[in-house]
Amino acid sequence: MKIVDEKMEIQLELIENQIQILVLENEQTFSNVIMQFLKLSQNVESQWLLMEQDKILQFHKIGQVIVDPFSIDNNERKIIQKVYQEMQICAQEEFAIETAEINACIVSYIEEITQKMPYNLVFDLNLDFQGILKTYGVRLETCMERLIERLVDYIKLLKRVLGITVVVFINLKTYLSEKELELLYEACKYEKIYIILIENVMRQRITGENICIVDRDGCIIKID
Repeated sequence: MKIVDEKMEIQLELIENQIQILVLENEQTFSNVIMQFLKLSQNVESQWLLMEQDKILQFHKIGQVIVDPFSIDNNERKIIQKVYQEMQICAQEEFAIETAEINACIVSYIEEITQKMPYNLVFDLNLDFQGILKTYGVRLETCMERLIERLVDYIKLLKRVLGITVVVFINLKTYLSEKELELLYEACKYEKIYIILIENVMRQRITGENICIVDRDGCIIKID
């Protein structure tokens, strides 16, 4: 698998256990590349393409761009909806009897209350399982205080819940130490996630990083 920009003649090979670093020294180029990656993640036409054996892949289905690591949320809509869907399937397939009994109890309970009211009331008889989950605030725990812990937990959810296999970080080295980056890299390797770091300056290289630098004059320098 690879991600390419034919206009800039850049090709980043996504190889297992290797981290791709793209350093863009020119501020305008840096901003433009971020915009193009965001378009790619939103399924909008972009200069960048995710490819496998000359076949264009839909990045928005298997990729994620993280501009601000402090804004990540384990309970963002697409994650929690998928978790709710999995729980509903589990309830229907493995707890069918219990679900039916609970629904019968709730219906009986509501019927008794409505009969006490001086109004003509109607209600749906089918159990809204996801509605119950929302009512009781069922959510993923996010108790980690350190950024690296939050990132590792979030990365695992992206892969296990949404099937994300490519994650692009913007200026991540600004926020994490070398040791913390190594922890993140290990977590990504374990989850079989390819990651790309887009940086605006060259920082200390870590084992396993493949670096592509586009200097201020547009010259491309690769460090494997």
